[in-house]
Amino acid sequence: AFVNASPTRPTAGSALLCTDFDWGRIDRCLFRGFWNNVQVDSGYFYSVRDSAFLAPVNYGCYMRNITPLQHDHGDQVLEGCNFSKSNQLS
Repeated sequence: AFVNASPTRPTAGSALLCTDFDWGRIDRCLFRGFWNNVQVDSGYFYSVRDSAFLAPVNYGCYMRNITPLQHDHGDQVLEGCNFSKSNQLS
């Protein structure tokens, strides 16, 4: 679990920032209370499965590819995840 225990609300940052996430995997994790709970800036053929994203300020899971001259082929997998703006799983 990645849990933001700070008493103040975050204004930037991520619990997990992936800047080169080729063939990466996130499985069965809980993220709670960060600006972006997970942010992927670059990568291909990666997967995020069976995870929970609770109470993000901005995004629960922000997936994109900003690498120059590398196309985003839509090859990411997001499967079996729970997203909630509150701290509770529904």
